[in-house]
Amino acid sequence: MSTSAGLVVANLYYNQPLLHKMSVELQVSEACLSGLVGEQYGWRVMYYAATILIVLLFTLLHYKLPKTTPVYKGNYGSLLKSIGFYFRTEPTVRLAALHGALTFLL
Repeated sequence: MSTSAGLVVANLYYNQPLLHKMSVELQVSEACLSGLVGEQYGWRVMYYAATILIVLLFTLLHYKLPKTTPVYKGNYGSLLKSIGFYFRTEPTVRLAALHGALTFLL
């Protein structure tokens, strides 16, 4: 579900997958294509198209992904405490956190 939410945000913000596919088919740049669509149909059309695609993606993922149940039996507080434990004991986690922070910073 979080993956779908991320895709919704990314697609609504950038509209890149849809614009790129259309620009390749029509052999024009993405900026040109978005300008043409905006001029002909209004700027909202790209958002409507993205919304329809995301609803289709959600439906597809809902039925195609396997049903899983969590195996963790603790409570939320102990789960949050485990983040600190892994951050102190696992260098890979520290490196990934540093990489993410620097990526966000830049």
